[in-house]
Amino acid sequence: MALPIGARTNIDEEVARLKRGIARKLVYAGLADVLMLWGGIFLLNDAIISFMSQFGLLTWASGLGGLFGTWTITHVRARAPAHAENARRLFWSFAVFCADLMIWQALGIPTPFDHLSLAQENAGVLFQLTFNMMGLVILGIWVGWELIALSIFVSAIIIADDLLGPADLFIATSILATGLALLAAGAWMRLSARDIRVDPLAVTR
Repeated sequence: MALPIGARTNIDEEVARLKRGIARKLVYAGLADVLMLWGGIFLLNDAIISFMSQFGLLTWASGLGGLFGTWTITHVRARAPAHAENARRLFWSFAVFCADLMIWQALGIPTPFDHLSLAQENAGVLFQLTFNMMGLVILGIWVGWELIALSIFVSAIIIADDLLGPADLFIATSILATGLALLAAGAWMRLSARDIRVDPLAVTR
């Protein structure tokens, strides 16, 4: 016997809700992994710059490792049909973002790569980190105001550190702040993913 039209409509709405919830949960979980990966990379780079400056090239290697790690995370997530398209978009978004930053730096904006004074080094790092925080703002537009607030707060700390803090400590402290911010953003995304209900028996309003 065919279901009444009203019952079919309710079932269709519930199935659509479950699909949206599952896709959103997977996206949040994937973003959490990527953000926490890059938070760890920033902290690693901070340690290299602070304590092993003679191995500075490792910061570039860690960046390439971060792109590979991002690809790996999104590739694993893409195995889930509900997340495949979003996973690929996530990776290419990160790739384009990093490529854009590298192109600016290769053009010497705001500073060239080598033979820098301390002020030029600080200017370059200030640009890089606030550029990264802009990416977090864009992500926040999609997933929640919390990331926007975190990005603005960290950017304000970095700028204040550059203007008011000791110049010789700026790079270490600002990279530390950025790494911790990305870890915090990833943790928030992970908690948010847990709160998304995909139980078909859950009561929704």
